[in-house]
Amino acid sequence: MRSSVEIERMRDVLGGIVDAMAEYGPEEEIDSYAFAFLCNVIDTLNWVLGEISTEKFISPDYLNLESWLKREKEIREDFL
Repeated sequence: MRSSVEIERMRDVLGGIVDAMAEYGPEEEIDSYAFAFLCNVIDTLNWVLGEISTEKFISPDYLNLESWLKREKEIREDFL
């Protein structure tokens, strides 16, 4: 398991990249799947570090878990 210090360092490095890209990066990169994924990784690390509550993390603002559980149920009903 990673230490909280190691996780914080990774989050800070990635956060620096996001900040620089958001301010100076080209629109195509900011709108890319890879950039969105990077932002999602940072959100996840913030949740792991306790900086985002579980309730907020599973809400539509982040993960939207309720919607994904609904979709899983639909798929199971259709295919299983």
